[in-house]
Amino acid sequence: MQSILPLSFRDLFMRLEADRIFPPAHYLMAEDINAFFPAANYRDILSLERDLAQLSDLILLFSESYGSAAELGAFAISEEIAERLIVLVDDKNFNDNSFVKLGPLQILAERYGDSAICVLHLAHLEMENARDFSGININNFTDLVNHSMVDRRRNIKEKSTFSKNVNGHILRFSVGIIQLYGALDFDELHIILMDFQVDISTNDLHNLLHCAKIIGWIAIEKLGTRTFFVANIEKKAASLPFNNQSIRRKEFELITRAFWKDTDAVRFGCISRAAAGFDQNV
Repeated sequence: MQSILPLSFRDLFMRLEADRIFPPAHYLMAEDINAFFPAANYRDILSLERDLAQLSDLILLFSESYGSAAELGAFAISEEIAERLIVLVDDKNFNDNSFVKLGPLQILAERYGDSAICVLHLAHLEMENARDFSGININNFTDLVNHSMVDRRRNIKEKSTFSKNVNGHILRFSVGIIQLYGALDFDELHIILMDFQVDISTNDLHNLLHCAKIIGWIAIEKLGTRTFFVANIEKKAASLPFNNQSIRRKEFELITRAFWKDTDAVRFGCISRAAAGFDQNV
């Protein structure tokens, strides 16, 4: 533990995560995400968070400030966020009959059950109040949060049927197409989506690809005058069944990469660099 005391439960969680106390995962802090021009063209941060939520295993919200209370109110009425949300709140605030307790927390409990709310019981954590971390029992805190995260994740119902109207599904499908070809430029990807009757504007597709970059699923490489969206993860983002039984996905990928190697050295270089990164992560 660092010598300077944490300022909040959220601060404590991030310090412990940095020390790898919690299970390995790709944790994102909302304030570290750029949703606006030139990185992306979202009109508001909530729209970005809705898209990212659909790609996340869990969304943790520590309800311990006026700002987080406002976020909680917005998150509770956004289905894309709420269905993966777990709110962490100390028992004193949880037991108060406040707007937070009777409003957004009540909504979450009714729709998603007890696993949507993790109560940080101060006595169990050996704390005098929610602002004094001098005597906190770190083991009790990590056990409580870990078990709550596992319980919440277990109760999330995944949607496996593809919907052209759900941004998260479009994004996974887009990344799956990029993985299939190794690297595509924007127009190539957009044309393929239109061939599958996925009607999405160029602005919205740019925003979704920005989300994919944020979570590390793709890399964006500009070489000369060309910009490629390159598959950056080995795990398949989407299942893409082949109607033609004479060729399997892996064979298609190998044939495609051999074609790029012979006809497009710049694109093939992007794919090769990404593949080298896969090997280093094994």
